[in-house]
Amino acid sequence: MEDVKKKLIRNLIIIGGIFVLIFIILILFQGCGNKKVSYEKIEDKLKLATEKYLAKTNLFPSVEGEYVTISSDVLISNGYLKKFESMTSDKNCFGQVLVQNNSKKYNYIVYLTCDNYKTKTIKDEITSKVVDNGDGVYNINNEYIYRGEYVDNYIKLSDKTYRIIKITDDGYLKLISESAEENDYVWDNRYDISTDSYDGINNYEKSRLRENILKIFEKSKTIDHIKDKIVTRPICVGKRDKTDLSFNNFSEC
Repeated sequence: MEDVKKKLIRNLIIIGGIFVLIFIILILFQGCGNKKVSYEKIEDKLKLATEKYLAKTNLFPSVEGEYVTISSDVLISNGYLKKFESMTSDKNCFGQVLVQNNSKKYNYIVYLTCDNYKTKTIKDEITSKVVDNGDGVYNINNEYIYRGEYVDNYIKLSDKTYRIIKITDDGYLKLISESAEENDYVWDNRYDISTDSYDGINNYEKSRLRENILKIFEKSKTIDHIKDKIVTRPICVGKRDKTDLSFNNFSEC
């Protein structure tokens, strides 16, 4: 009788152990099935899928500075990207990739919006710190401008540090190098027939300064590392009379 009880207890323990093992396996299996991918990884997948999609379709922007926008819906429907529900528990996600033609290279700018996440841009970071007084960034006529002596406006591209001056009203980031150039450059030093002197010609497009800036851009190894992040931007350049002491750019524009 005692042996029967011992066998019964032993069998119950074995059966209980089997149930516990099955339960653990089910939990592990369920966990693997719902494995989540970080939002940053999803952004990487969006970029990679866009590269493959454009390589196949050849829909790259052909004009310098032009953008094309590829949505996650297009990538998913064409089989280049898995559905978001297989990567995240968020019920609603949408992504898009802006692809810009930059001197025959292409910049990929990824935006992802989910229930619990939104891609954060430099503009988001800057505009979240707008102040009304003191040192910091100000919203002035739809431009975000840093003012004051002690402002945290540093940004690093490759191994070179810059300071952010402002975000222009058309969305460009205006920077100035933290370190000065080793050489000095004149605006222009050519002979000007109208003044009969070598004080230069008041035309930026033909100036020595423009020539030197282009040389720095092309030859500097530091800048070459970040050249694909620098885009062509139309700027307002014009002439100003020596007697014009106004504090605006109406003359140039």
